[in-house]
Amino acid sequence: WIGTNNGGLIRYDGVTFRVYNYYNSDLPTNRVRTIYIDENDIKWIGTWGQGLSRFDGLTWINSNVINSAIAGNFVSSIYPDNNKNLWVTTGTFTAPGGLSFYDGFAFTSYFALNSGLPGVIVSSVAVDKANKKWIGTSNEGMASFDGVRWRTFNRLNSGLPADYALSIAIDSNGDKWIASEGLAKYIGR
Repeated sequence: WIGTNNGGLIRYDGVTFRVYNYYNSDLPTNRVRTIYIDENDIKWIGTWGQGLSRFDGLTWINSNVINSAIAGNFVSSIYPDNNKNLWVTTGTFTAPGGLSFYDGFAFTSYFALNSGLPGVIVSSVAVDKANKKWIGTSNEGMASFDGVRWRTFNRLNSGLPADYALSIAIDSNGDKWIASEGLAKYIGR
């Protein structure tokens, strides 16, 4: 499965390509930013400007700020937690967003104004073995969230080299690797 900037969603089976786009399917835009495929082979497609789409191979379900409680229509990443719920990051400089939790039925969204989320442009999320969420922003550092408490990391209070965390990966030791101004490694829990 391949997402494109303006060509829709492409499925390649090793022999042929099949294109799903705004014109031949219910994909709401041709701008696909991220894709996550769950254990049931459901494709979760983060679009740039039209929210989150769910595709089971036959049916499309599109969630956006008008028909759901998702935090924004500009989806930058999708990540499952340890309970198979989805965490979705949203926001741009022109369309602020937040972090959304999807439990299979509804969205719960976190914004800078109603939580400990440090910024309005949420760019990445990763989940550690303890089910703690590590959230990167494009403008105000990063945060961790254990379901109750938020902790903020920025260049003034931690070793983060800049006040953004564009991508976060967690290795087998539980160390966090953060794409910021260069690459940073956070060893703490």
